[in-house]
Parts: sequence; structure tokens; C-alpha cells
Amino acid sequence: MRNHSRQYWGVGAISRYILVLICTAMMITGCYHKFEEEYVPAKCPEKISDNIILAPLPKVCTPAANRQIMCVLRHQAVQVNRVGEDMQIIIASDRLFRPVSANFNEEYLHVLKAVGLLLQCYNKVDVRIEGYTDCCGCEHRNEMLSLAQSKKVAKYLWEHGVDSRLLYTKGYGMLNPIANSDTYYGRARNRRIEIIFRDHPHWD
Repeated sequence: MRNHSRQYWGVGAISRYILVLICTAMMITGCYHKFEEEYVPAKCPEKISDNIILAPLPKVCTPAANRQIMCVLRHQAVQVNRVGEDMQIIIASDRLFRPVSANFNEEYLHVLKAVGLLLQCYNKVDVRIEGYTDCCGCEHRNEMLSLAQSKKVAKYLWEHGVDSRLLYTKGYGMLNPIANSDTYYGRARNRRIEIIFRDHPHWD
């Protein structure tokens, strides 16, 4: 009886030891990882089609073109919100610009082009372009950096069909954070460009 129990205990110990080895190997090799499900629109193009041409008047902007533009923006982590009568577009500065600069990341410019096309779908009185940074570094330097980034966005939009008389730029630096500045993720969210305008629909 004792021999049988010893044999059973030995098999159990060996099994537990093998299980520990397998789990350790999975964690070291990266096989054991918790993935969060991310929603990606079906058949969403990675890059805006070059053959989409939108006229300045909203009534010429077709619903199909608008849907495709919105799909591109959401696929590239751009937020498009309606706040009351205002439309708000939020773009992460870490994606749009090179680190701690006002120089564009060339691989992300097709997203800014899509923003310009979307702006042409609305009848606007003015377009506010606001730049924000995180809380790190000199306050004055952050204000100047955020202003330079907002002006760079305004210049690009003007060069791609948005009336320059509608564009107003402002750099707020570390003011008005939208996330917790104590975390890396929160600071990354605070580094952003906001494009805000009020839609005045055409009435035929």
C-alpha cells in the first residue's frame, strides 16, 4: 500500500513539475499573452483612395465618400466626435509628428489628407486647430511646440483645399489634459492635435 501511494505521489509530482516548466517556457517565449480585442471595420482601406474628389460644398460630398473617409480615420485611431453643435477631430501627436518636433511623420500624412477631405464635407464658419503636449519639460517650450504643430497642420490643410481664412491656430502646451498625466499612456493621449469646427448645414 505504501509503495502504491509513493508511486502515485511520484507521478503527481512529476506532472506538476512538467506543468511548471511548460508555463515558464511559454512566458519566456512570449506565447502566454493576453490580447485585447480591437474592433477594425470590415474592408476598411489602409490608405485613402486617390480617386476621391470632393467639392467644397457639403451637398456634393456623397455619403459613400464620407463613410470611406470616416473608416480611414477610425482605422488609424483618429477620434471624430460631435460635441453639441461642434465637430471635434483628435489626432495623436505621436503618430502625426516625429518625436518632440513639428516635423511630420510622412507615413501618417495620408490620414491628415483624409481629415482635409472630411472638412470639405461640412459648411464651416471657422476651424480651430489646437495643439497640446504632456506635462513633461519646460512650460514655455511646450507651448511653443504645440503652437508650431498646430500651425504645421493648418498649413497642410490649406495646401490641400481648406480655405486659409477659416483656419485659426493655438498652442496650449500642457493645459487641458484629457488623461491621467501620471501614466505613460495618459501622457501619450495628452499629446494631441484637436481640430474643432461648427457645422452649419445647407438648407435647399
